[in-house]
Amino acid sequence: MCCSGDKVLLPRVPPPHELLQIFSNETFESRHFRQHIRSYNHVFSFTSLGVHMDETIVANGRGIYSFRA
Repeated sequence: MCCSGDKVLLPRVPPPHELLQIFSNETFESRHFRQHIRSYNHVFSFTSLGVHMDETIVANGRGIYSFRA
């Protein structure tokens, strides 16, 4: 279902300049971010959602898109 069976290839997106700076600079903010990166990661990990996709809903290809968790 995803990427039309590997027929669609997405180009690599370069990382934002701000993200590169926060990892490579020696400013207070950069050092603080690197020291607490695990905490930031934990905060954002709760924004992810894991589900089992119900293939019976999308298999027929008719109707509107439905997402059932």
